[in-house]
Amino acid sequence: MEPVRFAFAFICLACAGIASAAPAPFNGKVDIGGRSIQIDCLGIGAPTVIVETELSASATNNPAWRAVALRVAPVTQICLYDRAGRGESDPAPAGKRSSDDIVADLHLALAKAGITQPYLLAGHSIGGISALDFVRLHPGEVAGVVLIDSSHPEQIAAWRRVFPKPTPGEPEAVTHAREVLKNMDHANNPESIDIGKSYAEAGALQSLGSKPLIVLTHSPKWKMVANLPRAVLAKLEAEDQRLQRCFLKLSTRSRQMIASSAGHELPEEDPDLVVTGILDAVRMVRGQ
Repeated sequence: MEPVRFAFAFICLACAGIASAAPAPFNGKVDIGGRSIQIDCLGIGAPTVIVETELSASATNNPAWRAVALRVAPVTQICLYDRAGRGESDPAPAGKRSSDDIVADLHLALAKAGITQPYLLAGHSIGGISALDFVRLHPGEVAGVVLIDSSHPEQIAAWRRVFPKPTPGEPEAVTHAREVLKNMDHANNPESIDIGKSYAEAGALQSLGSKPLIVLTHSPKWKMVANLPRAVLAKLEAEDQRLQRCFLKLSTRSRQMIASSAGHELPEEDPDLVVTGILDAVRMVRGQ
């Protein structure tokens, strides 16, 4: 073999050896003590993005999240997982659960699956509460956070504070919304999550320090409850936007991006914003 061709062949074999040494992304079920959690990872690289979905949702079976993951995977590893009882994951033990329980499941599953730290947590809606609670409980394992129209620990209290008092002849939609808001802390839901307790757990996080934080927020034009009077919606929306800005105080390296027209379902309605937010956080973690 000619010297140049031999050298080229040697380099190619060496490169192939390096590539084969990189572990394949984890994809499957993880036993966390008599029940399993489904995790699907794509791509390689650090930080590893961990997606926490909204209430009652599956990440692994969600086409919108799968599409987002495919766009993030060429840059870094991203893992979709299903909380207990969602998608392909086994149900949790009977009874109410809180964010601490969700974090315990995820933390154990990631460790048993050998998924590489540090983690960049991307939490949508109530998934943002779990993401913040994960940082509180395991700060050394988290490189940054992306909050995707996340619930805020003070959200329910803020909405109650500005919601109008009962008046004779008020629209039925207002009466109904007030009752829903009254019981929201401990309302039944398909995941048996104690919302009030979960908000309190995440709210105990005082600071992310200098960990990168990206806050993605729905458009102020969005109507969270379509049939409520405009004046009531305006007060609720003002509180929502204020609380989204409050998230920025958690980190000395924070940025907010507000959707131009999309509502709460940002992964479906504005995937470009979600991908941009995640990749910006990755770059910040890498110091780029």
